[in-house]
Amino acid sequence: MSKLTGGVRQCLLRERRPPRRSGTKRFLSTVSKSWSPPTSGDLGSLAASLLRYGVTGFVAHKDIEPTKEWEAEIRLALTTCDAFACLLTDGFCSSKWTDQEVGFAYGSWNLVVPIRLGLDPYGFMARHQGYSGLGASRAEIADALVKILAKHDLTCVKMAHALVASV
Repeated sequence: MSKLTGGVRQCLLRERRPPRRSGTKRFLSTVSKSWSPPTSGDLGSLAASLLRYGVTGFVAHKDIEPTKEWEAEIRLALTTCDAFACLLTDGFCSSKWTDQEVGFAYGSWNLVVPIRLGLDPYGFMARHQGYSGLGASRAEIADALVKILAKHDLTCVKMAHALVASV
């Protein structure tokens, strides 16, 4: 945790703020996660691990209330998130939605964090190094994701606020 707080302190001292986007309504960093059915159960444990740091995750099949229009809820989550983590599993490409969600996140100028779980980043994601999550627990992935969010210029200020609020 001390390495993490050092990075957050440096970020705050630089006073670099990410560009403001209209539609950002949440104070704490929010992470949306693309998923494919075989790993959907793991997303709940990842979201729970992120909560320790004040990061709320959106897991569509869990967070959308019955009778809500699911597509509108996903669009709302995508337009109000500060970062987008995609779990690149073997089934990621077979979904008709995951590539669209990633493109939406890039088009909204969000930080996109590819997490390699059997599949390497491709398309627009290929230009950035993904985090290798193979063999890591969901808690370890959450820890790594928080460190990434705390260090990146687009998310460091909000992540600093989230970490302070979570203590």
